[in-house]
Amino acid sequence: VMLRETRIPITKIRADGGVCTNNFIMQLTADLLGRKIERPSHFDMSCLGAAFVAGLGTGYWRNQKELKKLLTTDQHFLPRRSKADWDKGGPYRGVLQSWERALQRSMHWYSQLQHNSYS
Repeated sequence: VMLRETRIPITKIRADGGVCTNNFIMQLTADLLGRKIERPSHFDMSCLGAAFVAGLGTGYWRNQKELKKLLTTDQHFLPRRSKADWDKGGPYRGVLQSWERALQRSMHWYSQLQHNSYS
């Protein structure tokens, strides 16, 4: 969906934040997306990103190329099933269908709440 919507090819998927410390969630994500997921060595990329911007601004690092050398990967999570397996209805098919139905039901809740609060 993201590729279709943005027309920007996805070349790498990296996860960060607290949830990426959970191996089960990371493997599930790789399985559901059918893509390799990288978990960085530093989980809190927001803080690291702010430090990188500050370092670039003060001249501590000269360019983004220097920063890329600092990014290291802790672990890769590879999908355990092929795309063909998923197309046949992989193990999460029912769960995904339920999730999609829940998303569809909730799509306009925010606008309805706003409308009702002004009525």
